[in-house]
Amino acid sequence: MQQQYQPHEATNPARSERQEYHHSNVMMGVSHFLKLAGSLSPLLILEFVKEPTRAHRWIRIASIATTGLNETLWSCRVGRSNPEERHR
Repeated sequence: MQQQYQPHEATNPARSERQEYHHSNVMMGVSHFLKLAGSLSPLLILEFVKEPTRAHRWIRIASIATTGLNETLWSCRVGRSNPEERHR
């Protein structure tokens, strides 16, 4: 005997209302632009620095700097958040 599919609203009509949407984390902030700058930095560095060894060194420095800044921003954000939000 095969069960027939019932949508969620049919099984629980009390939950058929849409959930409210608060505190979106899908925001283009400083972190997003920092990651974008970090991923585009090799192209810019290779365009302006013609010597390969110096360009390679600057690419590594830019990678480490953007990663460090991104992690610092993330830890500041977590430090400011509520303890309840941290355990989601």
